[in-house]
Amino acid sequence: MLLNFVKMELFRLLKMKSTYVMAIIMAVVVFGYTVFLLAFNLGALLGMVDGGGALADDTVQFEYVAGEDEGEYNVFTGPEITEEDKQTSKENSVFGIGSYYYNDVSETYSMNIAGLVGLLLLSILAGLFYGNDYSSHVNKNYTIINGCRWVGFTSKTLALMIYVMAFHIMIWIICFICHLIWADSARIGFDKSSVMYFMITYMVTVTIMTMIGFVTTLFKSKAAGITFGVLVSIGTLSLPVRIADFIIRAKYGWEDFSLNNFIPSRILANLTLNTSGKVVIIALVCAIIYFISAFFGSIALLRKRDIAT
Repeated sequence: MLLNFVKMELFRLLKMKSTYVMAIIMAVVVFGYTVFLLAFNLGALLGMVDGGGALADDTVQFEYVAGEDEGEYNVFTGPEITEEDKQTSKENSVFGIGSYYYNDVSETYSMNIAGLVGLLLLSILAGLFYGNDYSSHVNKNYTIINGCRWVGFTSKTLALMIYVMAFHIMIWIICFICHLIWADSARIGFDKSSVMYFMITYMVTVTIMTMIGFVTTLFKSKAAGITFGVLVSIGTLSLPVRIADFIIRAKYGWEDFSLNNFIPSRILANLTLNTSGKVVIIALVCAIIYFISAFFGSIALLRKRDIAT
């Protein structure tokens, strides 16, 4: 029976206009941001060479100097430009070879995930999806069909897990396409760390979606879920966390300790392909604990409401 409910909820999710609106917005954002990373040379814009901090004193100059290389100069076309000159000119131009031109696809993908734009869009969608049961009173039908509201919540969570996976795969594909067009190469960068990064960020994202479901269930409100999701996604907790970190370090001397490693949205923002194994394990454990707490907390609330019905 649960499988039938998952299919029903997945169908309802795919019938929502916001499902496609969020995907389209994310596709445009990823495309624009990735092109910016691969093709926009911030260092050249600021008068630097390759973004490395050195002043552009060696920018290629093509003016004619009398008495030098007379045989290579043409009064109509100017000096002869070699392939090396063209490459150097391209590297020093604002648009051509960007600051992350030599990235792997996995590296570009991780930079898009760390931007948290996808998390924000998914959080709004999750608030709408979980909240539809209360705005349309569909949740009351679960007690008529099988006597249990928890089936509806579980099937919604599983449907969102499928959508979040498709959402992340879409981001990766767009990054790959952008690399084919603008980057030095389309190296996938497929290794153990990139696979681990994909799975951890996916699990953390699903955990946040489930937490939004818990808040929506607790307050029986679509607005509550959306508000919580937006606050989590935009990093509202960043300042309090930094203050708490400062106090803890000052009092106990734990220089390497940071609460950011225990907060789902901050984990997504700070996790990279080169993150140490200790931080990755903390992220994994936190994702599991938060997910279990949010999921079974929601189930407990719904079972209590079944009894009260």
